Amino acid sequence: MRDYLEFYKRQSSPGYAVLVTGAWGAGKTYQVKKIIEEEERWYVSLFGKESAEEIHAAVLAEANPKWAALAQHGDRAADVAKESGFFPSWAQPFLASASTVANAVLRKSLKPDRCLVFDDLERSNIHLKDLLGVINLYVEHYGFRVVVIAHDGEAAKELREVKEKLFGQVICVAAEVEDAVEAFIARLRTESGREFVRTHIQELLSVFRSSGQQSLRLLKHLIEDCERLAGALDPKYRTNTSALAQLLRLFAALNIEIRAGNIEGPDLRNRQEAIITGHFKKGADTPVPSLFVANERYPMTELGDQIVHDDLLHAMLIEGRYDSAEIGSTLAMSPLFAEPRSIPAWRSIYHFDSLSDSVVAEASARMQEEFEGRKIENLGELLHVFSLRLMMVREGIVRSEVDAEVAAAKTYIDDLAKAGRLAPRSLNYSPFPEFDTGHDQYGFWGNETAEFQEIKEYLHDARGRVLAERLPAMAQKLLDTMSTDPDKVFSMLGQSSGAAENYAYVPILSEIKPDDLIDAVLNLDPGAWRPFGYALIDRYRGFVLRAQLKAEAAWLKEFDARLASRASELPGFAGLRLRRLHSLIFSDMSSALSETDG
Repeated sequence: MRDYLEFYKRQSSPGYAVLVTGAWGAGKTYQVKKIIEEEERWYVSLFGKESAEEIHAAVLAEANPKWAALAQHGDRAADVAKESGFFPSWAQPFLASASTVANAVLRKSLKPDRCLVFDDLERSNIHLKDLLGVINLYVEHYGFRVVVIAHDGEAAKELREVKEKLFGQVICVAAEVEDAVEAFIARLRTESGREFVRTHIQELLSVFRSSGQQSLRLLKHLIEDCERLAGALDPKYRTNTSALAQLLRLFAALNIEIRAGNIEGPDLRNRQEAIITGHFKKGADTPVPSLFVANERYPMTELGDQIVHDDLLHAMLIEGRYDSAEIGSTLAMSPLFAEPRSIPAWRSIYHFDSLSDSVVAEASARMQEEFEGRKIENLGELLHVFSLRLMMVREGIVRSEVDAEVAAAKTYIDDLAKAGRLAPRSLNYSPFPEFDTGHDQYGFWGNETAEFQEIKEYLHDARGRVLAERLPAMAQKLLDTMSTDPDKVFSMLGQSSGAAENYAYVPILSEIKPDDLIDAVLNLDPGAWRPFGYALIDRYRGFVLRAQLKAEAAWLKEFDARLASRASELPGFAGLRLRRLHSLIFSDMSSALSETDG
């Protein structure tokens, strides 16, 4: 571009304009201004221009501020013309008319001794055909050398179609990255930030090139964000150069993808799962996650890398929050930055690709010791251990058989249950397993294998048995709560409750004799009877009697019969109140109950 614009600006009335296009943020304006210097040009932005007259006025303003006043204020045109001393006496009477006439006269007085640079063509509000007519006026009628800068989008495509009529040359600008980088670094606020970015600039540029982006604005934002990250990093983490390089590659790639609009905030959640899902869906008719598509652009970076947690990335890249304490605590738990024995053994093994053999060997020995000593109770971590042990057997790292590992995992689960250390199944219902594809933002290794699925199913069933063993005590607690805090009954039994202690999907009522529950209701203040009825209505809506509360269906039929019988036995208003409660609960439930027969 430099060679051609140097040639073009020396021409006299060339009769054609030059179109400069390029990607958004590629530095088109910067490069043109660097070649055609200030004293050689008049620069006019077309952004927001509504009419040809506005453009002419802007040109005149560049040429001479007094001309701008003349073009915009026709009522003072003659005075301004006399003050300027630029126009011959024969022209001045005509300048007292409207600004349109003033514009026309002034344009005739312009001398094409500078280049006219029109920028932001696609951001003008004037129809393209009319806009080209204005530009052609300066090229053909006034003999100007005109350079038009346009984003390489739809407008530029239309311009190329008419280039033989107006544009003698079309130049597509590529970003001058190296020059821009030096300028961006020089503008950083702190010397330490400048030093940090210069130290790691090659890593950042490698990621930027992989992104395929041409926008220097994206690179500018990345460099500025790296200064903020550097300011929040504890100096001890800067000495681990290989880990820091991996962190910066991840940070840079996600930074660029977000600012380019390819991914959004929600895509930063469960990154590893999204990439695994993308691998399974690749080539199928169903769309793959946006993060997976972005990940394909970066051969040297894995966008699902758990070197930092999703929440921290979201805080920095979406919320713009770079909290030193939060960053420090996250890196302190990263296998790449932390002391090897300060983090869970399974997590170090998970990162075996990035850690030395000695570190991984120590972690393997530690994980084996934890396994044999039944030291791990956190079920998500335990599943990671099971999955990694299966992987090590399959890969020949550990001498064992896959079936033996499955049996060993089941024995571990049984031992926790016998010791009363196995957590019961969650009270909350979800259509997905509690530990579906991973835990703690790490996907389970080999999650899709039949052997690992068998272990997960065994764990789920074992936890269900633990919950069943605890149901009688939970049921007694429910009866006690009805007498001490009846207002909590709805939150404990209804589906609509968001309470932590909620039994909406647990067949807890089957552990209570129907007459015992009726006695508990009779002991309530009468004003609490109907709220109790509404709790049961909310509990049994939908299809729960055929699914989660199937074990409670027989109990509910018995409760129906006993409540009706007890209501018929009670005299006076108490009996009437109980009959109304029975009607409230069961009037719309007969069909649901009949569907549970058989």
